[in-house]
Amino acid sequence: MAAHLTLRNTFDERPQSSWGTIATELLGAQIRFVKGDRWTHRIIEMGDGPPLFMYHGVGGYAEPYARVMPALARDFRVVAVDALYHGYSSKEPWDPARRLELQAEAYVDVLHALGYDQAIYEGESMGAAIGVEIAMRFPETVSKIVLNGFA
Repeated sequence: MAAHLTLRNTFDERPQSSWGTIATELLGAQIRFVKGDRWTHRIIEMGDGPPLFMYHGVGGYAEPYARVMPALARDFRVVAVDALYHGYSSKEPWDPARRLELQAEAYVDVLHALGYDQAIYEGESMGAAIGVEIAMRFPETVSKIVLNGFA
């Protein structure tokens, strides 16, 4: 199974002392707002290839993916998303009883707004919980799901 998730190009993690600013790391990326049928989504995208959507944890936003986007963008069209209620994406009235349902619906909204029917999904912490909801409610929209930091 792990062979299916292997990158074509390997890369080494750079020591923190060699990191540039977030702005430098995102050179070549496009940061934009995408209007879906229901919500406005702020995304950072880079690369060509199959779409890989990346979702952060609670209180997060898309920029922390800047360190890995250039390497992943060699093999994928990486789309880091400010999740619903986070960063600069839409913040409609909060409904805690439906928070994961709404996040999964928002994923489908941005996926279709970008012209995709399906993508690889990666979620960290809250993003992983969203991934589980997507898998249960909208399995046709994901080809693979990577969940990390999820209890």
